[in-house]
Amino acid sequence: MLAIDNRCQLIGNLIGSCCVWKRTGFCLTERRLKYSFMHHHIFCDQTKQKCGLKACQQNDTDLIIRHLHSNGNKPFLHQCHAGACELVIPIYRTGRILGCILCGPFSTVAKPQPLLTPWRENLKNTLPELVKLLLTDLLERFYNRYPEYTADSRIEKSLNYIAANLTNNVTLRDAAAAANLSPSRFSHLFKSSCGIDFSSYLLQLRLTVAQDMLKQTNIPVAEIALFCGFASQQHFTGMFKKHLNTTPAKFRKCNS
Repeated sequence: MLAIDNRCQLIGNLIGSCCVWKRTGFCLTERRLKYSFMHHHIFCDQTKQKCGLKACQQNDTDLIIRHLHSNGNKPFLHQCHAGACELVIPIYRTGRILGCILCGPFSTVAKPQPLLTPWRENLKNTLPELVKLLLTDLLERFYNRYPEYTADSRIEKSLNYIAANLTNNVTLRDAAAAANLSPSRFSHLFKSSCGIDFSSYLLQLRLTVAQDMLKQTNIPVAEIALFCGFASQQHFTGMFKKHLNTTPAKFRKCNS
């Protein structure tokens, strides 16, 4: 991890701003990898003193989630509520977002800030290339060294497929096809590898992601339900209450 931090810091020095790696649970929450280089900038520190850290994190998370959901793996310029901007560069592996590199903050022409380096449009092409050159290999090696789920590569392929298609109606047959296995063989191997059957895993994953979104975003419950692959808000609320003994609205209120 130290090598990743050092290269993030190098990129930050080169652009006259900051560069951080945000590894998120399916890129939905504000979790950083342990020992990761933290974003400290005088403009952001002053903003956080006024608005609070949680307000900044929640605003960013809401917007980044929506953009990733709509635009996939394309880098995009993210405008924060304080008027600064960051270039968000999603990092993918086998169809799944591992996390994002965030480069910035920068000031915009519309809202210049004396504490910030001005944004230059040519950075939208050069920064992703720089990140690819300096960081992609290290991130790949890190995740190969510390696999997130299981040593069985076939099951890992199916888990990556499930994560990448969580919003959709993912079936056992779809997940088996992603692993190049028959449904019956896949079902047996999945349970022996993960310690849980496919349907239970899928529901557990959807509820876990939903909990993260309820805690760390202001996205409406109905939108979270569809984002996490539930047929409707009513279906989502029913499953949430059955397995967590509370409603999504009450859960959000208790964890806000």
